[in-house]
Amino acid sequence: MIFKLAWRNIWRNKRRTAITLTSIMMAVFLSNFLISLNDGIFGNMLDNMTRSFLGHVQVHQNGYWDDQTLDNAFEADDALVETMKSADHVVAVTPRIQSFGLASFENQTRASQVVGVDPEKEKQLMDLERHLHEGRSITKDDKGILVGHKLASFLKAEVGDTLVIIGQGYHGISAAGKYEIVGLLKLPSPDLNRNLIVLPLGLAQYLFSAENMLTGYTLVVDDTDRPEKATASIIPKVDTALYEVMIWPELLPEMVQLRTTKVAGSFIYIGILYLIAGFGIFATILMMMAERSYEFGIMLSVGMARGKLIAMMVLETLLITVLGILAGTAVSYPILYYMKVNPVPLTGNAIESYETMGIEPLMMTSTDMSIFIDNGMFLFVISCVIALYPVLKIWKMNPVESMHK
Repeated sequence: MIFKLAWRNIWRNKRRTAITLTSIMMAVFLSNFLISLNDGIFGNMLDNMTRSFLGHVQVHQNGYWDDQTLDNAFEADDALVETMKSADHVVAVTPRIQSFGLASFENQTRASQVVGVDPEKEKQLMDLERHLHEGRSITKDDKGILVGHKLASFLKAEVGDTLVIIGQGYHGISAAGKYEIVGLLKLPSPDLNRNLIVLPLGLAQYLFSAENMLTGYTLVVDDTDRPEKATASIIPKVDTALYEVMIWPELLPEMVQLRTTKVAGSFIYIGILYLIAGFGIFATILMMMAERSYEFGIMLSVGMARGKLIAMMVLETLLITVLGILAGTAVSYPILYYMKVNPVPLTGNAIESYETMGIEPLMMTSTDMSIFIDNGMFLFVISCVIALYPVLKIWKMNPVESMHK
């Protein structure tokens, strides 16, 4: 009975209800869009960094991350690999040796990051085949190398050219070698495209005079947002006096800080949207109470319980809010899903700005259901607070005075 009365009153005030629904719907749509865009951009950035190179967890010799030199390398340990593979939530373990060197072709030279990998084991992480831009990939026993396509462009080198790499090897030994470029890589990270040289693991160890040595193991886990779930079962099984186990927030603290700053900034705009929606709901309830004062006075005079009248008004408020939330979600989800599947490439100065931060220049959204649920719940809570106004007003209402008004 109360539900029918509430629904009839909403339908009777179609114009005012439509205005309120529109304000709620726009607030839901815009807040969904802003949060989704933030999550999409930084989620893509995180995925680019972790899935294409960094990994979700890294295991090094103690002190390596603070002093990233080959002198802090350690011998490959099969027992350690098996320990990590047997840990919960670990998808893949890949060995690496990495350092820096000068890459030179003819008259062009550039400082570069030189990484030795096992191509087969990298399929779960960097996946060289998938990111191949030109030429072919490398095999475990290959003598050729892969180069970031922007680095090759800077050096004016092409597939088939010979690149000279000069650097410092293990314990200060000189490292120098000439290698044929067999392929160019196009990775999601602009920084890697500008600086990365990939060698087969054995070839890199020979270059740096570090046979059977590694700078670390890189792990892929099944939950990017909670890598500590994997380390919780790894740390008790490894010698922490010898090895350091680090998750991606520790490896990329600047990205965590950047994401926090951007999200905090967006919440200012979202707060304004919620404020507008809240005032829209309150204005509707205020007008409904003023226009129906005589009606309420009559209802109370003929014996209608205040509790039922209060329940009707609260139900009207919540129904309008729920309808607005559902409409806003229904409108926003298809658009956000389309932008997730078909990211919008940025143009002009935005490309340079994004690449400076190491972010792929794409406008990408996220369709994580928590975005829609959290926004809907927040507006519902606002509506519940606003519903206190008719509760107090009806509870103190004098039927005779209300009819005179």
